Amino acid sequence: MDERSRKGKLVKVFANEPNKITCDPVMQEQIENYFSTGQAVFDVQLSAGDRNNWETATLTLKKSNYEIRSTKQRRVVINEKYTPDISITVPYGPSAQCVIRSSDGNVCVLSTLEDNLRLRDTLVLTMRLFQKQALEKRKGKRKVRFFNKIVSGSG
Repeated sequence: MDERSRKGKLVKVFANEPNKITCDPVMQEQIENYFSTGQAVFDVQLSAGDRNNWETATLTLKKSNYEIRSTKQRRVVINEKYTPDISITVPYGPSAQCVIRSSDGNVCVLSTLEDNLRLRDTLVLTMRLFQKQALEKRKGKRKVRFFNKIVSGSG
């Protein structure tokens, strides 16, 4: 129902409309380097409840799991292995934020430092690649298709 009490069909709004996240050659090379080393570390801000309350954190992506660690409090916010239930999305609008929904339904809103959209996209694509590779590995597959090519899942 909209603000005028009109009822209609449910419409999904994509953060990047129906388009895929664009990835330039430098960004692609960076993601491939993360994949080949098996780890990516991002300095981010973690929402601490409301829009104006953020704390610095580190997001560490590995081939089998991811971890968000609060920098100030030096505590692990979340550390879990990739499952099909985990999602990472980009909210609608011109924002450097991304949202990670953990397998138990908890939501972590992250923002890149200095509102860097390119870094946010790199983070999202890297996490999706690691998740895809981990899930394929559990199915017994050794290679994953990403960037329209097959990348080795060993390592």
